[in-house]
Amino acid sequence: MLIGWSPHQASADPAQPAAYLLDTEVLKHVGMQRVRERRTPAPELLLGFPSVVQNAIAALKFEATYRVALLSFDPTEVDVVQFNVGDKRVRGSIAVAIDLFLALAFAGVPSRCRPPVYVGTHTHTGRLEINIAMPRFVWTETGELRSYNPHPPMRGSRNAFDALGDFLIARFGWSNPRALDRAAGVKGPDWAEKRVAAAARHGVKFGPETAPKLFLLQAAKIIAASAHVHDRVGFLEIFRDVVAATDFEFSMGQGGAITLVSQTDPHPFVLRGTLFDQVDDAPTESEPPSSAQSSLSESWRRRAAWNTAEYSRGAWAEPEPDWARRVEAPALAIPSCHPDAAKSVVEPRRFARLADRLVAGLRRLRRRFSVLAGNHLIGSVIGDIDLAAFRNIKNKLETINYDTKVEQIKESGAVDGGAFDLPPAKSLTMM
Repeated sequence: MLIGWSPHQASADPAQPAAYLLDTEVLKHVGMQRVRERRTPAPELLLGFPSVVQNAIAALKFEATYRVALLSFDPTEVDVVQFNVGDKRVRGSIAVAIDLFLALAFAGVPSRCRPPVYVGTHTHTGRLEINIAMPRFVWTETGELRSYNPHPPMRGSRNAFDALGDFLIARFGWSNPRALDRAAGVKGPDWAEKRVAAAARHGVKFGPETAPKLFLLQAAKIIAASAHVHDRVGFLEIFRDVVAATDFEFSMGQGGAITLVSQTDPHPFVLRGTLFDQVDDAPTESEPPSSAQSSLSESWRRRAAWNTAEYSRGAWAEPEPDWARRVEAPALAIPSCHPDAAKSVVEPRRFARLADRLVAGLRRLRRRFSVLAGNHLIGSVIGDIDLAAFRNIKNKLETINYDTKVEQIKESGAVDGGAFDLPPAKSLTMM
């Protein structure tokens, strides 16, 4: 279980970070191209209201407006299938992790003074990732809005969240990514790690001309995983030839890290890892539960004292959480399962294709039988009708038709006595 932080703390896009964290489709770099990636299963909203958080972020006038934390779990720690279908034990452990994370992130800050947050998941990569988005502010007791960074760039903050990780690892038996047997032999910057990981999922290789930094990191990982490399010396013998294919040069930095520099790139590229015998950030073994809780308690008290003095002038007096009790009964609840898992799914049947064809044939037969039955019903109803009235109507219509078509001969002395016979045109003229 690893606790990390996104380097992005502001965006010109008013839909961020919610769009990236919760959208079912996103654009991602795969190699040197941006492709549309569909997340299946879709991200799940575990806590909060994204629209409320986005509005709060948009209203801030600070330069940095939000922080996003990442709780990442190895597939051996949390089975994403069990998590999504609603395994109570797995879901309960994740609820505890989120609850204690927020307790530490806002140590000493009363609930009424905290910003709204939302929490979502990513499971489409085969591993569980919990994303926690937080606007960067707190309210003071006087109603003043103050900028607040839940993870300032200081060693003390990193140590505090490492203490939280150690506590959760000890309680749930998760793996410690900082343990010697779990540490990466070669590791680059976070942005490069994500690009290389996405390329690995799609089978993409980087080239030294188009993406030299990513090419070097990808090659370094392959070399480090080789069975022929056991130490830094063996790694460097091969890696020198790879670097020669680019315009970068490398040197050994502090703690054994490799620094790659180029005359055409102003930003050095640093590789670290256990393969280079790094000393300053040497991974630690998992602490026993009692020691882990003591470290977490000390970290919380230190952060709470700072927040109380800085943001409330000593007015806040929040009690320290009962860590053991919160593990058994977290102060928040998450949905019982993924929304898609709640939908009924038809189980596969034997001879499904034959059964479907039989059903389709029966439906066609039913439609034909319905037409025949309808015609028979109409015919029987018509047969019961007395047609005498219709015959009289027919005879009258035939008489009317005959009278209009056959020319009638008018004779003098007829019924009208010829009174209305018109005189010839010549006689009318003479008159």
